[in-house]
Amino acid sequence: MQQRTPRPARLAPRQTLNLAVYPGDVLHVVHGRVSMIAAPQWLAETLLACEQPLRRGEHWHFERNGYVTLRTDDEGAQLMYRPAEPQPPRPGVHAWSWLWAFWRGSKRPA
Repeated sequence: MQQRTPRPARLAPRQTLNLAVYPGDVLHVVHGRVSMIAAPQWLAETLLACEQPLRRGEHWHFERNGYVTLRTDDEGAQLMYRPAEPQPPRPGVHAWSWLWAFWRGSKRPA
């Protein structure tokens, strides 16, 4: 299984970075401040845009797939982005998918 290594990123003052994130990924602010702007989401017929400020030493653990925009202020920032570790395949999943395909194939109408 391949190890995923952390990726450092340095953002200049007033720079933005669009980043694709996945469940289990972690963003750590090493130096400076960033504003993390998540994709808008619907909540009770209202579109909400979430902006989360992160300062030096803080981190964010992503819980779902999506895109975020990172925006720095006047001093810039140094970040460390750590992708989630790949999960080993669950035993028996392949056998169940084969069984499901077999069952679906045998139920075709004549």
